[in-house]
Amino acid sequence: MLNSEQIIDLINSSQWSLFEMQLSHLSNREFRRVEHTVCEVVLPRLNNDRFWDALCHLIIYNRHAFLAGARAVGHLAKDGSLSFGASAQQLAAHMKEKEQDMCTKIVDIMMPHLTTLQQMEGAFATFGVDSPRSRLAILLKVESPMAYYLLFQNLKMMDDCKPLAVKCCQFIMKRQNDMAFNMVCLLKEYFDLDVIASRFSLQLQPYELNYVDKNYQTFLNVLEGKKPKV
Repeated sequence: MLNSEQIIDLINSSQWSLFEMQLSHLSNREFRRVEHTVCEVVLPRLNNDRFWDALCHLIIYNRHAFLAGARAVGHLAKDGSLSFGASAQQLAAHMKEKEQDMCTKIVDIMMPHLTTLQQMEGAFATFGVDSPRSRLAILLKVESPMAYYLLFQNLKMMDDCKPLAVKCCQFIMKRQNDMAFNMVCLLKEYFDLDVIASRFSLQLQPYELNYVDKNYQTFLNVLEGKKPKV
């Protein structure tokens, strides 16, 4: 039975054939334990290049077992060392070749654990999630100012976005918190969504809507009920 230190040694020495051979000899129960160890213990301890290299080999070996390991990207995001460089692009190229839906799934898994706009946009770009509609489906699951900002930006890119904007508002309102209500108010006023009849404590002046898409900080000020810096 492989422990975390043995797995890390195999990864650091790039002994992938040996690692896969040992995985293939495990019982179902043993494999599930190793799967948990890899995703929850090993991957969060790797540096950026090792992380992507390991995730790529593991997903190629058994994508259904190890795709969830993408959650471990959070430790790299938090310490600022996350990069979608050559190792990440190698994984993305493999996934695009096999099944584009897998690219959407891995970004969906990673998105709640990313901590900057650059990281979030980098994930979309690296794994080829280019459709605004596909991005919206992922961003709606993440409750953060950055996710709301990118959601807003992607709605603006779409032709005849009002019906989808209404659906976004209806989904966000279910969160029943101040930030969600402010976001709905912002979307309602910006896209002129008359069908959203609720009243909100956030009161936006017409001039504020001219600045809400100036940059992220201005958007955040409006979302938090502050006056935009003009």
